Amino acid sequence: MSKLYFKIFVFILTITLPSNFTSAEYGKIKGGRAAKAGEFPFIGHITFQTENNMGNVCGCSLVTTSKVVTAGHCVMEWVNGQRKIHDVKTGLVFFGTLYLMSDDGQQSAVESVKYPKEIRKKKLGGVMHDYATATLVTPLKITDTVQLMKVYSTDKTEFKHGWDEMVASEAPCVIIGWGATDFKLVNKTTLVSSGVNKFLKTTLVHTWDEERCARFAGPPQDNMLAFGEICLLGVTHGETTLPGDSGGPLMCGDYVWAVCSSMFVDASGTKPFHFLLHWHYLNEYLYPMGSSGSTIRPEISIPLFFIILFLR
Repeated sequence: MSKLYFKIFVFILTITLPSNFTSAEYGKIKGGRAAKAGEFPFIGHITFQTENNMGNVCGCSLVTTSKVVTAGHCVMEWVNGQRKIHDVKTGLVFFGTLYLMSDDGQQSAVESVKYPKEIRKKKLGGVMHDYATATLVTPLKITDTVQLMKVYSTDKTEFKHGWDEMVASEAPCVIIGWGATDFKLVNKTTLVSSGVNKFLKTTLVHTWDEERCARFAGPPQDNMLAFGEICLLGVTHGETTLPGDSGGPLMCGDYVWAVCSSMFVDASGTKPFHFLLHWHYLNEYLYPMGSSGSTIRPEISIPLFFIILFLR
């Protein structure tokens, strides 16, 4: 695939929490601009009621009309060190809206969830194999504001090759989510939101190559690089994901590549936040062997002024 193609449009989603919902150690977008209606029609958010009767909200992407993909920790919690799956009967997804838990789009209850058996908390924070899908009770209807996510390829080898080429192109990317309106520092290092903007937002980020990302990947027993963990950093200093953005999609060009994983928030804006590629989980969770996903190939029409701009 032409590296020029990847320099055109790159989008990443992350989702935030309303102030009366739990965020634990996970986050909201800081900075950026307001998203437009229908700009990211594959983006939604998924909610569950937790054991303490609090709400939990994460981002998600529409794989098929009856399946979404999100982060693994979005469908569970750890109680006294033990993994506990959220009550599936309390699960809801929201699509086709720019607002958190709004009734101006489409909704569906969650029927079941699926996640890797290897999922566990890392010793130094974060989650191993932080990946999950949810099947919906009622299929969503495809409209101008609700669309399936598009992947580069449903073949794992082609998918990974496409991702490596995208990173090599050094094209900037974008993150998307419901950003917080106010922030405060805790212990001089942790950035915490004290309010939320319930309107969807977006901002630019860079991707890191694997060698650079390895410095922040943790010890060997907690290292997810071999399974597709990637590093991102805001193009504008300090613009980043924050707790609650987990589960949202990473989009580069017209393709969705990854989900936002668990993270430690760096108030300095110099340390990366992590996403997990669909690559390792592509055929077991998203598109079983023999099925066809929603894909876009490189043969697209690019306005001449973009070509001139990027060839300079």
